[in-house]
Amino acid sequence: MKYHEVKCRNCGSPIHVAEGAERIRCPYCGTEYILNSHNRQENSVHVINYGGRGALFQSYLPSGWDYRIFDDNDSISTLATVCKGLQLFPQDMSAQLLFYPFAFYKDSAPKASIFSSMGIPGLSSVGEYQLDPMSMVCNCRWLELPQYARRRIAGITSRILPGSLSEPKLYPLPAETLQTKALRFQQTASQKLQKQTNVFPGKFAFRVSAGGQLYEGFFATILARVPKNSSASSTDRITDFLKKGTAFMGAMYGIGGLDASNWGRAFDALILCHSSGSATSSCEAVFDRFLEELKYGPLYFALQDEELQRARQIQLQGAMIRQQNAIHASQNLSHTLSQTSDIVNQACQDHSRQMDHIYDHSTDGIRGVEHYRDSYGNAYQADVKYDHIYKNGNTFVCSADGSLQLGPDWEELKK
Repeated sequence: MKYHEVKCRNCGSPIHVAEGAERIRCPYCGTEYILNSHNRQENSVHVINYGGRGALFQSYLPSGWDYRIFDDNDSISTLATVCKGLQLFPQDMSAQLLFYPFAFYKDSAPKASIFSSMGIPGLSSVGEYQLDPMSMVCNCRWLELPQYARRRIAGITSRILPGSLSEPKLYPLPAETLQTKALRFQQTASQKLQKQTNVFPGKFAFRVSAGGQLYEGFFATILARVPKNSSASSTDRITDFLKKGTAFMGAMYGIGGLDASNWGRAFDALILCHSSGSATSSCEAVFDRFLEELKYGPLYFALQDEELQRARQIQLQGAMIRQQNAIHASQNLSHTLSQTSDIVNQACQDHSRQMDHIYDHSTDGIRGVEHYRDSYGNAYQADVKYDHIYKNGNTFVCSADGSLQLGPDWEELKK
């Protein structure tokens, strides 16, 4: 980053001014200056195109800085199907500015799931964020503004700084410049979440150390949340019940789901530089100008609509497959029940025959007889003292030891 030096009119100390800075602060006495327009870089607001399809963002880009578009896959949901972030940096990488776009969440801690070992972005996360694949709601625990800022600063800086990271030290700053954006986001969030929301704009200075180096920076965000209202009217409760019932039926068929998002962010923005009074002052000026100029381009919302349509198409295809599987499973179940019924009926018949056999032969011992059958299945009775019974037509011969020698016309009966 290129600088030029001026003197503070209040204390006479040197102040390093970055190219394109509109506002500076003396690191020694704290006096702030708004620079004249001739000190501003011309054409510093750029339209950032994406994939040759048009404007994704309109952004302030200081002279000598470059940018990179990245995907914030942790925050995608049905209410923010595409999350494209923006990273700005000078050629010497002495500073970095990161912008994370609007997103909406359900106030719920992420849980371990079967997707944890698959490495799928968002689904496998058990950190700050986790996408529920059934409802397509992103789970993230709500925190009050200072705690949220600390969590996000730690999460973002840990990705771009080497070495072990210290706990960030936060210093709240006035957030009047965010009020207009906060009011606009309150309307957007209330429409998205289908309930009135409260908004919480915040700006913080912070310090953090990593790898033996001290860094300073600024963080800004606007949060919106559906208030917990225990005194909701009966009409509101009935409306919520009907919405949840409809959503539950949709979830059963894989179309949408229980979309229970109840808070969101307008953006998270962070700028980071090496700890230095003049560098920090210049970074704040770049940061404030960036927040003032940043706007979403038409392509950003077009990508949202395209991805939502694609997701709905996949859900519908999945619903059709599940419906076909359910029909097939029902047919298999009917076939299985039919087979089971046949088996039960056969068992009952076998049991009945066995009982008849037992009943028929229950008096054999008392009467002193044995039962025999010929090769045609005809049944006969004979005295128990004979073990061999022979038949020829209607003539029968009995033997105790089977020593009789009869001709081939004789058939020995079976017990």
